[in-house]
Amino acid sequence: MADTCTQLKVIDTPFWANTHPDDPVCHMTVRINKEIYSTLKKVLPKGTDNYETSITRLAARLGKTTYKVEQAFKGVGVMWILPNLEKQLLHLGHLDLEYLAAIFRNLQDVPDELLPDFDHLLVDFFTPTHPNQLLPSLAELREFIKQHKKARIKGFGEETTAMINRFLAFRTQD
Repeated sequence: MADTCTQLKVIDTPFWANTHPDDPVCHMTVRINKEIYSTLKKVLPKGTDNYETSITRLAARLGKTTYKVEQAFKGVGVMWILPNLEKQLLHLGHLDLEYLAAIFRNLQDVPDELLPDFDHLLVDFFTPTHPNQLLPSLAELREFIKQHKKARIKGFGEETTAMINRFLAFRTQD
């Protein structure tokens, strides 16, 4: 078996560590990310398709749970409203379905008129600034989106008086 931990060529331009231009394992991962994304985009349920049936059938074909397939569909589907991030994904191949599903989950409560802003913010977030940079974690992604929602969505993240009173009432029942 070939040694996959060999010394890689030093490259001065910024790139994500999982897309190292000189690493055959990274080349394979990038290709897989792009191919899975493109394939799922082709089989996403269309307007008249039954969503649940499509998920169930694809889950059986892939040997995956319906939950995993639904998360994959949501992750791929969110890219339709984030065209700049989709372009970056197809160019770099840096994001897998887990990242796309996390983006979907974290953007669910963002108003439609703000989605173009988040598209640009996410492209910046997923643009490497130095060579061999580690891709931000899912927790860092979640926090990044949360902070930008707080800055752009009036009342986002603020606790209401009713929530505080309910919490206090629950705490004093002992």
